Amino acid sequence: MKHSIRAVLLALPLILTSTYIIASEHLADAKQLIKEGKSEQAYALLLETFDRDAGNPDYDYLFGLAAMDAGHPTEAVFAFERVLDTNPDHAEARIELARAYFQLNEYQAAQQEFETVREDAPVAVQSTIDKFLGAIKYASAPAQKHFEAFIQAGIGYDSNVNGATDSSSVLLPGFGNILVTLDDSGVKKDSSVVRLDTGLYFEEPVNNDTSLYGRAYLNGRAPLEEGQFSTETIGGTVGMLRFIGNNQVRLGVTGQKYFVDERTNFNMGGVQGIWQHLIDSNTRVSFIGKYAAIRYPSQDVRDVNQASAGVSITKAIVKKGDPVLFASLSGGNEDERDDDRPDMGRNYYGISTGGLYTLKPGVTAIAGLGYQHSRYGAKDPLFATTRDDDLFSASAGMIIDLQDNWDSWDIRPVIQYTNNDSTIPINDYSRWQAYVNVRRTF
Repeated sequence: MKHSIRAVLLALPLILTSTYIIASEHLADAKQLIKEGKSEQAYALLLETFDRDAGNPDYDYLFGLAAMDAGHPTEAVFAFERVLDTNPDHAEARIELARAYFQLNEYQAAQQEFETVREDAPVAVQSTIDKFLGAIKYASAPAQKHFEAFIQAGIGYDSNVNGATDSSSVLLPGFGNILVTLDDSGVKKDSSVVRLDTGLYFEEPVNNDTSLYGRAYLNGRAPLEEGQFSTETIGGTVGMLRFIGNNQVRLGVTGQKYFVDERTNFNMGGVQGIWQHLIDSNTRVSFIGKYAAIRYPSQDVRDVNQASAGVSITKAIVKKGDPVLFASLSGGNEDERDDDRPDMGRNYYGISTGGLYTLKPGVTAIAGLGYQHSRYGAKDPLFATTRDDDLFSASAGMIIDLQDNWDSWDIRPVIQYTNNDSTIPINDYSRWQAYVNVRRTF
């Protein structure tokens, strides 16, 4: 009997060491799965040893991460609370606990945890916490007075200020394939450009969950060498905003007036509805529907009634660089008012995607891609073919916040490319634009 006890005592360090190695490997495997975005697999792996390892702070922290990302926020809360019971100064666990509280709609608890760690956190982490606190404000106390405005000036270059073809002549199949020389204004022109953009947005509470809201904007661009192609856009929206839990519902009327060379090109007026749903602290989905009348005072043959709809999703990722990704799908119909010109109506659909990435505090990179296909209602009488357009766009830029005495100022360099591949030659074009903009936010 003594020999058996002695054997067990001699073997105990080896048993404990083996168990520690196995547990360490287990945690390492789970950590790698989480890093690879395979949180459900990590959750299942860690769940196998829950009875044995719960209470180990390293295990509990990983289990909380996996549980939350796998859709089990309640279990994540318990896991992070166990970590903090052992180590109250574990800042990462407190931040994740706050995020789990938010997913459970426990906004007050989430806010308290975020504010506890914010002051001592690094600047980059403070930026992430501020985004969470903004989301909490959005979800828990939405009906508040709000006002913001901006003014932006820029200078740059446009390779095609009139959005025209680079061909000086075209064939007209509808008139026996005669060759027609285009007016000079219908051929691609390049120019340096100055821009001025300004806008404002407000919310005025009516009661605890309802607000009036409004948006107005004015955009102007003046090509310095081709002044006849200067444009101005003025428009806005006013309506009612209703908060229901994690949802925003907006109903409003909207209008726009577009000028070319100081003459009205078209007027637009209509109604729109938007539903935004906050899926969690990092993810928002939006649905929009709109109906508008578009009228051309000097070319009423182009008048259409437009019905459109779309869905978009925005996802913030809590990782280095605080990336924010977005994507949208949209489509619609423009119904011609002139029954004799069905070629003026069209059906269209599009997709766009892009994102933001924080290169360092105060410097954010932006990029986007877009595609839209348009199919018109009948053959064009001049070109004897139905117009089909494939419009591609791409953009890249940066937002550089100015610090010290220039708070609320930033510089925004941007480059944009557009290509419209059309079956109608005069609508086939490509375009490069590059600007450096300076913005002041109020």
